[in-house]
Amino acid sequence: LTFSNEQGDLPTCGTHKYCIWQFNFREFDLDSDIFAVDSIELLKQSGIDLAKNTQDGIDSKRFAELLMSSGIVLNENVHWVTFHSGYDFGYLLKLLTCQNLP
Repeated sequence: LTFSNEQGDLPTCGTHKYCIWQFNFREFDLDSDIFAVDSIELLKQSGIDLAKNTQDGIDSKRFAELLMSSGIVLNENVHWVTFHSGYDFGYLLKLLTCQNLP
């Protein structure tokens, strides 16, 4: 997750480096969740340990609560820009609605 202003400037969060966040959820399940195989392979090659996330990952319900209360969801001043993120948005909708997707 990356934020920027209208000019595309990234936040530095009080440092000289840009702030970009990656969230690994404990509830993601290779056996029951829909995913793109090539994306999972890329994650594994990048060092993401999906089994470890099951134990140490972020609680998705708590994340959804905090994201909803943050003011960035359903905010007409926030624009979402993505790249090949169909599954990511599907999973985000699943988290925010607490519903399985069709």
